[in-house]
Amino acid sequence: MKITTKIAIMIVALFLSLVAFNLIIPPAALELAKVGKQAGSEIIANYLMKVEASPKTPAIKG
Repeated sequence: MKITTKIAIMIVALFLSLVAFNLIIPPAALELAKVGKQAGSEIIANYLMKVEASPKTPAIKG
């Protein structure tokens, strides 16, 4: 098989896999993933603010 044939097959396979992936996952699912990631980041940020705002435990002097 010639190298140009192999390259053409790879390009067609790449194109078909990208098209198939876009057909499998609807845009609404991608939007939900973005919202979920943002909500997760906000939860972590709120927790870190709460931990940093809490008073530090005093050191035990012996």
